[in-house]
Amino acid sequence: MDHRTTIHFTQGELDYMKAKLDEGIHPEVFQEDMYQTFGFDRSLSSIKGKLTRLGWKYAGLPLGRESAKPVAPEAPDTALFLDPDGGGMIERKGKAFKPTPSKFERFAQHEADLGQMFSDACLNGSQVYKMVVMPDTHVPEHDRKAVSTFVEFLHDYKPDGFMHIGDMLEMEPVSHWNPLHPYPRRLVPQVKEARYIFEEIDNALGPDCLFKRFFVGNHEDWLDQYLVKQIPEVYDGLEELGLGMKIKDLLGIREFGYKEIPVNEILKIGDAHFIHGFCTGLHHALAHLRMFGCNIYYGHLHDVQQHSTSNVRGLHEAQSLGCLRDLNARFLKGKPNNWVHAFGIFEFNRDGTYTKYVPTMIDGKFNFNGKRYGV
Repeated sequence: MDHRTTIHFTQGELDYMKAKLDEGIHPEVFQEDMYQTFGFDRSLSSIKGKLTRLGWKYAGLPLGRESAKPVAPEAPDTALFLDPDGGGMIERKGKAFKPTPSKFERFAQHEADLGQMFSDACLNGSQVYKMVVMPDTHVPEHDRKAVSTFVEFLHDYKPDGFMHIGDMLEMEPVSHWNPLHPYPRRLVPQVKEARYIFEEIDNALGPDCLFKRFFVGNHEDWLDQYLVKQIPEVYDGLEELGLGMKIKDLLGIREFGYKEIPVNEILKIGDAHFIHGFCTGLHHALAHLRMFGCNIYYGHLHDVQQHSTSNVRGLHEAQSLGCLRDLNARFLKGKPNNWVHAFGIFEFNRDGTYTKYVPTMIDGKFNFNGKRYGV
């Protein structure tokens, strides 16, 4: 989790912006091309702010064409189609997965077909679809007892769907923050341990859990930022060889049956929306609710905080789902925090409504449905 929000532009981005200004192109015009070139979703305000701080003039330049907003890159597993029943865009399996821009400015939204999910799980309309949401784990900084208890629960609960909503890995070896200790910063051991945890989860879920999603968190996104900044040429030609250095390639999430939700993108299931986490601050649940205006659940902040409100479209809530990482992070240097070991359970009805539970663990133990876990 990062509390610092300063945006660092790479030298490549700065050279790109200077060249575009020299060509007489306005930032509102080259913003989209810049996103496609470097992969960083820079807001127009952050670009203009950087140009102003550098003393580079853009006022008075012609727009040339309408400002375009970035659309999320394609992933190869499913596609979105228009729901004939009026439910918006829905996923279908077996084809390219192409998210569409959502009504939320600067965000892309994926929408799962709840009817198809019920059908895949062989459930009828009177039953519920059981979904478990695992928040920030930060391997190898995870709490081993809490993760073990979580896997124990999965064995017993046998959900129909499973999601990890980001920051599975700590990714300190590619962090843009200065190291806080003298130990070697090695990425491969983290990847190996995370793969082992994915295996444990997969065994606990069993073969009947068909809906699996992995959200790229801000810590996983450090890998792209590091490689683009340090050695961008390393990407050249990899796709032609069928190779990749994305986090999904390192973790092998496709091997475990997961589809990826890119960083800062939203997954909608019924009346619930999920994101890794976007807003920070003391009242982050209220901030998420004000920004998105819907039922939205997230990790990122490691605590459990909830805020609800009502408007003409009904009652909505935003809630953080805790974490499963060590609560005594090294970078805090012993400072107290409000982090909580917790996770999310969502039981969906066929009409999209749901009941939500957020079990919290104390010393790796919690109760659910009359049973004690982690004993």
